[in-house]
Amino acid sequence: MADRVSPRRIIEHVLRRYTVEYDEMVSRTRAPQVVRCRDAVVYALRETTGMSYPEIARAMGRTGHTAMMQMYQRACRWPETERRLLIASVERIGSDRLERVEQRDRFMATVGGAV
Repeated sequence: MADRVSPRRIIEHVLRRYTVEYDEMVSRTRAPQVVRCRDAVVYALRETTGMSYPEIARAMGRTGHTAMMQMYQRACRWPETERRLLIASVERIGSDRLERVEQRDRFMATVGGAV
């Protein structure tokens, strides 16, 4: 589940998904792709971790939380399918990691190593 995944990993995942660089996200640019990515980051963090707006602002390298509220509200107006796909992709971060740990544990058990 994504609540085991750090906010940093979620941010990195969303940045890759939207092909936006971290420096672009934290810049003041209003390029539509970057704005959409910022909205997605805030929405993903809020929905999967339950972080507060001030916590999200700090995780994104910002000081004010009111912009985070606006970004979240904008994302809430996206089509439901788009929001669900975003959250599903973020939730897979945790399950992919868990699957890798389980694979490692199975491998270690077969070679007689300690887990």
